[in-house]
Amino acid sequence: MQTQTGGQALLRKTLKAISVNARRSTAQSNHRLMVSTPSMSSPR
Repeated sequence: MQTQTGGQALLRKTLKAISVNARRSTAQSNHRLMVSTPSMSSPR
């Protein structure tokens, strides 16, 4: 019983870490895309 709840907590923590990493990598790629295209990054 105790190991099951511990496993669920670990699974939840792992899923959260994966989602955070995915969000961070997406933000990095978006930033790189904006840097590679200065006309889009700056409205002027």
